[in-house]
Amino acid sequence: MTHVGPRSAHIAGLPYACYAEPGQLGGARLVQVAPLEGDPADYVAIEAAGGRFAVTMTCAANALGLVPETDYARADPATSRLALQPLADAIGVDVETAARQVLAAGAGPVLAVVEKMIDDYRLPDESAVLIGGGGGAASVTPFVGASRSTTGGSRSTARSSARSASPSP
Repeated sequence: MTHVGPRSAHIAGLPYACYAEPGQLGGARLVQVAPLEGDPADYVAIEAAGGRFAVTMTCAANALGLVPETDYARADPATSRLALQPLADAIGVDVETAARQVLAAGAGPVLAVVEKMIDDYRLPDESAVLIGGGGGAASVTPFVGASRSTTGGSRSTARSSARSASPSP
């Protein structure tokens, strides 16, 4: 895996794999796509019995059980794991590892900005609270907060809060 994004499922015109019915994901295989004309065809999606689906950070967060039940971005973790299986197979890891790698790749640029802002503004560790909005907030914000609290150079008291802002993730 080289990176995640920057194109969303919506921009690519694809449904999220994690919201599919499990039967729609039967026979899923990884395919390369160009989300928009002019984009390189180095993005991946899955093709399955129910059509073509985007595999997203939201799928990864749901596969790991990280999205709260009350969040709009919540999907069935078992279906989300089915959605990530072709990617996991392609990179030679288990689904949980693939999901963590997807989240780490997508959250990395966000974490870099958060760390720079905290350093630039000389914010005390205990005041760092991350608040995310939008459909992807349930996958990005908590992961960035957890990354800050578990990496050597990050503050140990970071907290995060996220809530999807709309019923459409």
